[in-house]
Amino acid sequence: MNNLEGKLKLQNRLLKSVLVSLLFFVPISHINSAEPTLENTLKTAMAEEIKVHTALKIVFQTPELIITPADIIRGYIDIPDAVHAEIQNNNLAGYLIVFEGLGEYFKEAVVKGLGKDTIISSNGGWIAQPYNGKDPVMIELSFRFILSENITPGTYAWPLSISVSPIIPV
Repeated sequence: MNNLEGKLKLQNRLLKSVLVSLLFFVPISHINSAEPTLENTLKTAMAEEIKVHTALKIVFQTPELIITPADIIRGYIDIPDAVHAEIQNNNLAGYLIVFEGLGEYFKEAVVKGLGKDTIISSNGGWIAQPYNGKDPVMIELSFRFILSENITPGTYAWPLSISVSPIIPV
């Protein structure tokens, strides 16, 4: 689990705990009331939060990068159509596509295919995406990997892990 996912899960748990704690302060006489009460509002908010679903299915991903001496001289390698993925999201606030794990052989990566080019540093990064309806969204990503000085020609495993996370408004 990456650091962002851990923080989002912790935030989610804390919010649920606060909401459940507030339920104990609402008088019992209002539980079945048709008028809006704090409890009814909190129950609705909790039910809506529980239904949030954001998932990623990698349909295709380039398994490895072959770095040639020409790539090293140029300083980068382009990998067109490197990732094909399906994203399901019902969160009205949108979602994040999270990238991690460039490692020591790559300085950064430029992600193409999500509207505008986005730079992912060696520390990772994310790209916010808006809500696009409940139907799955297909994405096709291309990458430009900027090579570090210590890379040598050879075959390297795919350097990035890709995940998704719902955006949780605060």
